[in-house]
Amino acid sequence: MKQSNWLILVSLLMLGLSASGQAPKRIRTYDLRHVLWKVSFDEESGTLFGDVTNVLTPLDDGLAKVELDAGPMTFTTVEVNGHSAQWRVGGEKLAIDLAKPASRGQVLKVRTVYSAKPEAGIYFVPAKRAYPAKGAVIYTQGEMEDTRYWLPTYDYPDDKATSEAFIEVPRSYTTISNGKLVETLNQGPKRVFHWKTDQPHSTYLISLVAGEYSSGKETWDGIPVDHYVPKGLEEPGRVAFGHTARMVTFYSELTGVRYPYAKFAQSAIPDYMFGGMENISAVSNTIHALHDPADDPLRNSDGLVLHELAHQWFGDLETCQNWSHIWLNEGFASFLPSFYERKFQGQDAYDLSRYQTFMGGFFGVSGGKPMIRADYHDAMEMFDGNAYPGGASRMFMLMNLLGETAFWKGIHQYLEEYRFKNANTEQFFEVMSRSSGKDLDGFRKQWFYVGSAPHLTVTRSGDTVKITQKAPYFDLDLPIWFLSEGKWDKKSVHLVGASSELTKVGAFAKKPLLIDPLVFVMGSISYDLGYKAEDWTSLYRHAPNAAQKARLFDGFGDRVSSDQKKELFREEKAEGLRERMMNIGWTEKELLELAKDHNLRIREQALNSLASMPKSEAVAALAREVFEGDASPALRLDALRCLYRHASDEQLLAKAWQMPTFDDGFRLFALDQWVQTNGDDGRERCLAILKDPPSEPLRVSAISHLGRLKDKPGERRVFFALAGVAREMSFGARSAAINALASYGDKAAIPYIEPATHHSLHFMRNTAKSALKSLQDKP
Repeated sequence: MKQSNWLILVSLLMLGLSASGQAPKRIRTYDLRHVLWKVSFDEESGTLFGDVTNVLTPLDDGLAKVELDAGPMTFTTVEVNGHSAQWRVGGEKLAIDLAKPASRGQVLKVRTVYSAKPEAGIYFVPAKRAYPAKGAVIYTQGEMEDTRYWLPTYDYPDDKATSEAFIEVPRSYTTISNGKLVETLNQGPKRVFHWKTDQPHSTYLISLVAGEYSSGKETWDGIPVDHYVPKGLEEPGRVAFGHTARMVTFYSELTGVRYPYAKFAQSAIPDYMFGGMENISAVSNTIHALHDPADDPLRNSDGLVLHELAHQWFGDLETCQNWSHIWLNEGFASFLPSFYERKFQGQDAYDLSRYQTFMGGFFGVSGGKPMIRADYHDAMEMFDGNAYPGGASRMFMLMNLLGETAFWKGIHQYLEEYRFKNANTEQFFEVMSRSSGKDLDGFRKQWFYVGSAPHLTVTRSGDTVKITQKAPYFDLDLPIWFLSEGKWDKKSVHLVGASSELTKVGAFAKKPLLIDPLVFVMGSISYDLGYKAEDWTSLYRHAPNAAQKARLFDGFGDRVSSDQKKELFREEKAEGLRERMMNIGWTEKELLELAKDHNLRIREQALNSLASMPKSEAVAALAREVFEGDASPALRLDALRCLYRHASDEQLLAKAWQMPTFDDGFRLFALDQWVQTNGDDGRERCLAILKDPPSEPLRVSAISHLGRLKDKPGERRVFFALAGVAREMSFGARSAAINALASYGDKAAIPYIEPATHHSLHFMRNTAKSALKSLQDKP
């Protein structure tokens, strides 16, 4: 699963606010073998009708009852091996009494027929909320433990089963589900899609997407590699997903494990809560993965595709045993894309990707919690910076310790040994130690069970270099490179405890030096060596790779002047580094030149910087030229922001309002400006949007604005408009409405928010709890 930046931030905040508690422990009493599910829908009412058979076998003799995870449902039939059974529901469990105790290995076919109007797990998006799609969409989202709300089964990652689906939808619909499409059957105005997955998988990976979709097709080694987008969005779909087969080839070669499923499909979904989800052989992506072809590569979806594809090996083929070990899924999915970048974009891109990963991992551990822990209340707490870039960072360090050849040999062995099984951190390291012949227990303990990262300080006295670290102490082998006459002299030190020293450095005593010069340690390094600006710039110019250059540049601060930084920028050839170096303090004249750079990302940053500078006719002229003539809608929107700031032309907003685009960015900008310049006018515009929404992005934006604008004295139009949205079944708009009611600040909103504090979906539940607390705390 790939989270949006907003969701990562929410997750980290939730992590910091959560009280300590012990995660519930699952006790398995049976082995789930197969899930046969049949579903149909009443879209208007949001009702699902299901007929599910879970095939399972007891793990021990004497099993007297079977418990399935099940949310609020109305059951009409419950059978075991064709015979009616006694059953009861409670606490999101369906407990089924067996006619007589079952023995170990005995096959039990547990059939349930039911209907439900789920709050979570399955979502009905009407056409009016599907922008930029024009038709309704139905989709599921099972991770973490939400499959139970639409499909009664064993809903925890530590077991695997094969699955088979029969999905009844209107004849104009297409469905995307797991495994191979066996057949489609036309039944009057309806069509039934029959999908089958022969490989065992955890049930949170069971999925469906249904709607009026078009498909784009590739093949890889005879396997379909398809993508599905709402009709009318075929070209954006091709740009976003059209070279996935090359990625499948690369990952198969990198891991040494051939892509293991009957197909690989991707779909684009409106009102989706994540960036993407790795459902086995059928990835779900947010519709925001699509973009106008003219915006490529400014708006590029390769990172999302690579992340979810990597999960087909790490998360689907092999699955974490429980959420405490989710890094085995998310860390590897955040790790593998860097190697694709190295292959197709070059070494500099790979080094910068690794450095960026280390930065994310370092931030992720800043909360003081170790990678492996059980003190969480909600599984979502584990999907944080520790698991994603933190897990990837640790794999970079492990690879550096073992060497790439030995590392990938171990990874291959791990995937083969745990193919279609579950694993934990200890089992992963057991395989890696056995494969490499190295004892990795110390590495495992300090990097996965210590809630910190190294904080190093380098000092020098005479011909001795001293490295100190803050507690808790890490055991590290650190390269130290000294720069002398443009060449590096390479030494090393073993850091253990509070400090270690490198003595008798002789002629290098006063030479600039770097610790971890190739950047393979996730941590902070402070140099208390009295470097002058010339030392820093010399280190930068001679840095051994782009990662070290980025680390140095980020640490320059005011120790290196703007002019010296600009000089380095103009010398730099690596495009990724140039993009990172833009926050220097350019003059208007310099930014006007950079706004014409060959690198679109630098042009974009230059336009954004120009927008914040004092009004200028020259800036307005350039911005107008880009706004009226550039092919990229993204750059044109940046230019519009800049032009409006410098030209103060109100007609620009009227023009922008007449420019619906793929993400509706122009109209969103116009609305923002109207709200800021005239609150009363902005309020009326936002209320009009809620009454007749031009698009869902505009509706969500209007909701957020209204929470801050509030009502005029004596009116309640805004309040009741927000209260109405807070009761609907959408995700994005409802979340925005609950937050907006908290901003509105009227305790009369409590009855409208309180029901959502018990919502099945963790995001909605936590949003409502936070909003409720905000209102209750008001005097």
